[in-house]
Amino acid sequence: MRAMIVEEPVLARKISCMLEASAMNISVEGCFEEEMDALPFAVKNNISLAVLDVSYMGIRALQMGEELRRRHSDMMILYVTDMDNHMAVLEAVRMQTGAYVIKPFTQKDLEYAIHTARMLLKKKEKRIFARTFGNFELFVDDRPVLFKSSKAKELLALLIDRRGGIVTSEQAIGTLWEYRANDEASRSLYSKVGKSLNMALEEVEAEKLVMVSRGMRSINTDMLDCDLYQLLDGSEKAKMNYFGRYMMDYSWAEYRIPGLNRLCAAKKEK
Repeated sequence: MRAMIVEEPVLARKISCMLEASAMNISVEGCFEEEMDALPFAVKNNISLAVLDVSYMGIRALQMGEELRRRHSDMMILYVTDMDNHMAVLEAVRMQTGAYVIKPFTQKDLEYAIHTARMLLKKKEKRIFARTFGNFELFVDDRPVLFKSSKAKELLALLIDRRGGIVTSEQAIGTLWEYRANDEASRSLYSKVGKSLNMALEEVEAEKLVMVSRGMRSINTDMLDCDLYQLLDGSEKAKMNYFGRYMMDYSWAEYRIPGLNRLCAAKKEK
C-alpha cells in the first residue's frame, strides 16, 4: 500500500515510522507540509492512503480529503485530529467514507483506523472476484468479465498469480509468448494487449484493479477477492474448493500446483 502524509515534519516522521513498522505492507512515498505539493503527487503516484492532519492544516485538510476522494474514489483518507476538531472531522468522515485517529495515539490506534478506512471503502467498491481454481475467470458483481483478447485475459491472470508483485514488460512477454524474442515487434504486441486489458476493465468500471507505472504492472490486491489468496491465507472453504487444478488454460501456472497441493495436504494432516 502506497501512502503519503501531510503533516508538520516531526509528527510526519513519527507517523511514517509507525506505518512502515506495521504489518500492513505500507510504503510511505512522500511527506509534505503543504497540500499544494501533495495533491499532484497523489495523482501521479497511485497513492492508496492519504494521512491528513486537521489540527495542523485546519479546514484545508478536509477540503483536500474531499478533492482526493473526488479524483480517486478508491483512496483511503485518514484524518489526524485532536478533540477540538473532533466534530468537524466526524462529518467529513461520514461524507467521504474515511477514518480518523485522535492525538495522542499509539501504533495500534493508527493501524485500527486504517483497517476501518479499508473496510468502509470496500463496502462502496464493486465486488471483484477472481476464480483461479480450474479455469481462470474474473467476476464483477457476480457477472463474468468478457475479454476480446485472450492474451489480455492471460496477462490479468499472470498479475493475479503474482499477488501484487510487479511484473515487468520483459517478464510478461517471456511468459505470455514463451518463444518470442523480446524485440520491438513483441513490445508493440504487448502494448496492444495491455490496452485491450485496460479497455475490458474500464467497461466494468474496474480499471483501477491493475496499476501501471513505467511499463510495469501489478494487481491492486485491496480491490480483489480471490480463491488463491483465500487458500494462501488459510481459508478452510477455499481448501475444500481446491481439487488440484489451477489456471488450467496457462502452462506457466503449473509451477504453483505442487505448493498448493502440499499446503492442502498439510492442513489435512493437522
